[in-house]
Amino acid sequence: EDDDIEELNLLDIEERGDLEELGDFLSDRALQELTGMDDLSAVGFLEVRINTEDIMMRDLGSRLANLSELKLNNSHVPSVRDLGTSFTKLTVLWLSRCNVEELDGIGAFLNLKELYLAFNEVKDLSPLVGCDQLELLDLEGNAVEDIA
Repeated sequence: EDDDIEELNLLDIEERGDLEELGDFLSDRALQELTGMDDLSAVGFLEVRINTEDIMMRDLGSRLANLSELKLNNSHVPSVRDLGTSFTKLTVLWLSRCNVEELDGIGAFLNLKELYLAFNEVKDLSPLVGCDQLELLDLEGNAVEDIA
C-alpha cells in the first residue's frame, strides 16, 4: 500500500453540531478541515457515523479516490445503494448495526474483499452474487431467510 495514505477517524459526527451543519459535513472543505489535508485523495481509511437520509454520500468515493476502508458502524444506512457507486478502490466496508435492510447496489463495490454486516435486518443475499472478490462476510444477527 501507499505510505502516503493517511487515516481519518471521526466518530459521532452528530456531536459536531446541529443537522444544518451536518448537511455540510461531507463537503470537500469540511473534509479538508477535518483531515488537515488539502489532498483528499490521500485519505485511505474513513470512520464516521452518519445517517444517509440526512447526508448524501453518493459522490464521496470520487472525492476520496484512494479510500480503501470505510467504517460506518452504528450509522443509519437502510440500503447499500445509499452509499453510491463511486468507491472504486474500497476493499473493506463496515456496516454493523446500521439498520441495513437491502444489499442492492453492493455490486458497485467491485474490489470489496471484506463486508461486515453484523446486527442488521438483511434478509436477501442475492445481491452478493456478483461480488467475486468477497473473501469475508459477517452476517451475525441478521434475518437471512435463504442462503442458497
